[in-house]
Amino acid sequence: MSSSHRSHTSDAVIKKEAHATGAVLLPKEQPEDFIAEFNRTYASIGWKIESLPPTKVIKNRD
Repeated sequence: MSSSHRSHTSDAVIKKEAHATGAVLLPKEQPEDFIAEFNRTYASIGWKIESLPPTKVIKNRD
């Protein structure tokens, strides 16, 4: 059975006390502002978003 879910590359990870706990797709507009606001809001419970470096997509040569 096929899935209707599409695979996406993550833009960032959520960390709790230095351990990655989840992947995040950032908004296309002002992602830095989103990260800063998230980190301010959730710092008290030890959560933090860190952006990931861009990845290069390699296409099949079929």
